[in-house]
Amino acid sequence: LVETLAYLGQAASANTPAKVHGPWFGLAYFTQGFALVDLHRIPEARQAFDAAILLSPQNSKYLSERGNIDALEKNWRASFDRFKQALDAAQLSPEQVKTSETTRALRGMAFAEVELGDLDAAKARHERALALDPTNAMSRSELRYIERLQQRAPKVRAPDEEARPKERTA
Repeated sequence: LVETLAYLGQAASANTPAKVHGPWFGLAYFTQGFALVDLHRIPEARQAFDAAILLSPQNSKYLSERGNIDALEKNWRASFDRFKQALDAAQLSPEQVKTSETTRALRGMAFAEVELGDLDAAKARHERALALDPTNAMSRSELRYIERLQQRAPKVRAPDEEARPKERTA
């Protein structure tokens, strides 16, 4: 209802006519996209999720699934951006799913950040997800993974350290 009212408010502000069809049309495309992902028919799934988003552009669940498509295609920046949209849209989600949709978006952003090499930002997002839902096993697992990656990462020397010759001790 909040999402629908937001769309109607945006249309009224723009002095544009709007028509409300209810959630079923978007949900049909979403369900189709979800099934197509399971069938590994990713291009068709992308089209289905795009159709759902066209009908409900601020639906966090639809935006997260579209972000997942970008991740499957290893388009990390687009995935991050889509999950960011999903995070913003989660504010309109019904109370009973707001936490799960918020943490889903945070985990998606963190996944993209790991792939983009920003481990600290990814860690912070998972910590934020755990603050919202302390039982979130996926974020706990990902934090352990990020910690292992950080332990293996080579220590980078500051530029002035590389240029400075090491002192010898006698």
